[in-house]
Amino acid sequence: MKVKSIPERNLAIFVGGQSASALGDAVHRLALSLYMLDLTGSALQVGLVLVTTALPALLLGPFVGRLFDRARAPQGILFLSDLARAGAVLLIPLSGNAYAIYSLSLVANSLGFVTKVGVNTLIPAAFPEERLMFVNSATRVGTRAMHVLGPMLSGLLYSALGPLAPFALDAATFLLAALSYLGIALKEQPREKERKPETKTDQRSALGEIFKNRVVGLIFLFMAAAAVTSGAFNVLLVVLVRSELGLSAAEYGYVLSVGAMGLLLGALGTLRMSRGGSGSTLTRILAAAIVADGLAIAWLGLAQGFWSVAFLMFVVGTSSSVATVVSTTGLQLHVPDGFRGRVFSLYEQVFTLLSVVSMLLGGALADELGVRPIYLVGGALQAAITGATALLARFGGKDAQCQERD
Repeated sequence: MKVKSIPERNLAIFVGGQSASALGDAVHRLALSLYMLDLTGSALQVGLVLVTTALPALLLGPFVGRLFDRARAPQGILFLSDLARAGAVLLIPLSGNAYAIYSLSLVANSLGFVTKVGVNTLIPAAFPEERLMFVNSATRVGTRAMHVLGPMLSGLLYSALGPLAPFALDAATFLLAALSYLGIALKEQPREKERKPETKTDQRSALGEIFKNRVVGLIFLFMAAAAVTSGAFNVLLVVLVRSELGLSAAEYGYVLSVGAMGLLLGALGTLRMSRGGSGSTLTRILAAAIVADGLAIAWLGLAQGFWSVAFLMFVVGTSSSVATVVSTTGLQLHVPDGFRGRVFSLYEQVFTLLSVVSMLLGGALADELGVRPIYLVGGALQAAITGATALLARFGGKDAQCQERD
C-alpha cells in the first residue's frame, strides 16, 4: 500500500514545484522587459536581453543531456540548478547595469535549460509508464494557469513596489521548486554509471536513437515543422494585431489572455488520455494538433477584427498545448533509459534553432511582403507538410506500432 502511494505523492510534489517554477518564469519575463526598458530606454536592448533565452539550448545541449543520462541522483542536480537560478534572478534588480543584466540573464536561462531537460528525464524515472501522459498533462495544467496569472501579478508588483519585488517573488518560486525535487522518490534504483563517452559520440548515439525508432523520428519531424512557423508567428503577432488590425494595447492583452486560456484547455483535454496510447496513436494526435495549429495561423493572415483574432489565438493555444504534452510523452515512452537526456537536449536544440531562424527570416520577409502573407504561407505549409507526412507514415510502410517498445 505504501509503494502504491509513492506515485501520487510524487505527483503532488512535482506538479506543485513545477507550477511554482512556471509562475517564476512568467513573472521574470515581464519584469525583465520592463526593468531593461526603464534602465536603458532602448527597445533594442529589451530584444537583446530576451535573446539570451535561446542561447543556452544552442550552446549547452550536448553537455546537459549527457549529464542527466549519467546522473545517479537527478533530483540533486535539479535542486542545485534551481537554487542557483534563484540567486541569479535576485541579483538582476540589484545590478543596475545593462551588461551585468545580460550576464545574469544568460546564467539564469542556462540554469533554466538544465532544469527543463532534467525535468523531462526525471518524469519517467519517478512515474510508471501508464501514468506519463497524465503526469505531463497535470503538470501543464498547473504551469499554464501560472502563465495566465504571472504577467498580471508581475505588472502589479512592478508598478506598486518597483523592480525588486517581482524579482524577489521570482527567486522565491525557484527556491520552492528546488526544494520540491528533494521530496521526489524514484520508482527504481538508477542504473550504474556508464563509461564516460566523448561528446561527439554522445551526439551520434542520440541521433542514431532518434532515427532508429519511427515514433521518435516522427515526433522530431512534426515538431520541427511547427518550430519553423512558431518563431515568426510569435514575433509578428504584435505587428499583425497593432499595425494591420489597429487594435489597442488593451485588446492585444486580451488576445494574449485568450491564447493562454487555449493553452490551459489543451492541457486539460490531454488529462483524459492518461495511458498515453500506442506510438501510432500518439503520432496521429500530434499530427492533427500541428495541422490544426497551422490552419489557424494561416487563417490569422485573413483575420479582420478582434473576435476573429481572439478565436484563432484560442485554437492556436489549444492545439499547441496538446502537441507539447503528446510530443513530450511520446519521447519519454519511446526513448530508452540512458538516452533521454541527450535526446531531450537535442530536441530543445533543434526546436530553438529553427524558432530563431524563423524569427529572423519572418521579420525580414515581413518587411518586404507584409505580415499577412507570412501567416498565410507559413501556416499553410506547416499544415500541408505535417498532414502529408502523417499520411505517408501511416500508409507508406510498416505501422509505427511495429517499432514501439515492448
